[in-house]
Amino acid sequence: PPAAAYAPAAPWISPFSAASSAVAATAAVPSTAASQKPLTQYRHDVWQTPQGLPQNSVKAIVLRRDGYLWFGTESGLVQFDGVTFRVFDRQSTPTLKDPDVTALFEDANGDLWIGTDSGLVFTFNGDEFSPIASRTPLSRPVRALFQDKGGVMWVAAGDQVTRFVNNSLTVVEGPSHGNVYGFAQDAQGTLLVATGT
Repeated sequence: PPAAAYAPAAPWISPFSAASSAVAATAAVPSTAASQKPLTQYRHDVWQTPQGLPQNSVKAIVLRRDGYLWFGTESGLVQFDGVTFRVFDRQSTPTLKDPDVTALFEDANGDLWIGTDSGLVFTFNGDEFSPIASRTPLSRPVRALFQDKGGVMWVAAGDQVTRFVNNSLTVVEGPSHGNVYGFAQDAQGTLLVATGT
């Protein structure tokens, strides 16, 4: 899994990952040799509101290559450096019109893509947040963000598959198979789309 590649950039990360509705645990996937250990053999850190999260529902998590861990919560986007939580919400970041962050992804350029419960998408380049335009309103919520091998960004929004083309999101027309939950790409370059009801 991709988290293993990021572990050296963040030495404070322990060798186990988990995020749940009320708990965020430190993240890095164990090596193959160590994966035979029971979970009780790994360090487990719990972060909730007393430690600095704005609230306890973690809906998305990404470890960026700069070593910062980012959480999407119902009360904002959170950056964590291993010691301090920095919250980006409506008050601190007016550009983020919806603080309920449901999807996170770091693209090949190092930009953080942020999806929200109300179907909005933003990017963060390390200095500023920018809204991503959409030719038509996106369904809610944004559940997944993905970059294919060609560099195209894809967004799962409600029952829509959208892609980022010419600086805006465009809905890909095709048969609907229910809600869209995620993406993958096989060795031949075929985009796989997870759907369901």
